[in-house]
Amino acid sequence: PVAVGYSKVTNPPVRRSVSNFFSNLRMPITVANDLLQARPKQALEGSGRFLVNLTLGIGGIFDPATAMGIPDGDTDFGITLARWGVPEGDFLMLPLVGPTTLRDVWRLPVDSYFFDPLSYLTRNHKFHHGVYYIPSVLYLVSLRAQAIDAESFLESAYDPYAFLRDAYRQHRLYKLYDGNPPSSLLG
Repeated sequence: PVAVGYSKVTNPPVRRSVSNFFSNLRMPITVANDLLQARPKQALEGSGRFLVNLTLGIGGIFDPATAMGIPDGDTDFGITLARWGVPEGDFLMLPLVGPTTLRDVWRLPVDSYFFDPLSYLTRNHKFHHGVYYIPSVLYLVSLRAQAIDAESFLESAYDPYAFLRDAYRQHRLYKLYDGNPPSSLLG
């Protein structure tokens, strides 16, 4: 209900700006994981994207890096573990987290604690009355609002669990292989 309300009271440019801001704010997670994956070129591109959007994009609200042709990489600790050969493990559907696997579930504590600027901010500043939760809540509401349009796919699926599991695994394979997974893994 909160995400539906958010979508109704904000227009698309505002939602895009909020999404751009949080995407840029989370870019250090991608850069750190690119370094852990021994991918210096992608780490430099991510750093450049972060700096361009931070400065020219007015704190990340706008996305001039895309217009400049700087690729938008997106990786996390689950992909880092996969690149170093850790097996995927069982599929899990966790409350408040959603779909994940035994390998990918580690992205939540590692990325959130070590690499996420929002987490760093809340750990190192004395906020009162729960004010430090506001950016995280806005980020989660923004993510949920982006997924509202995709709910119809889940509702129309014969087996929603199998559909979600297969979609999640396919999405992770595309991230692991930079959008070009071997066809033998997709079948």
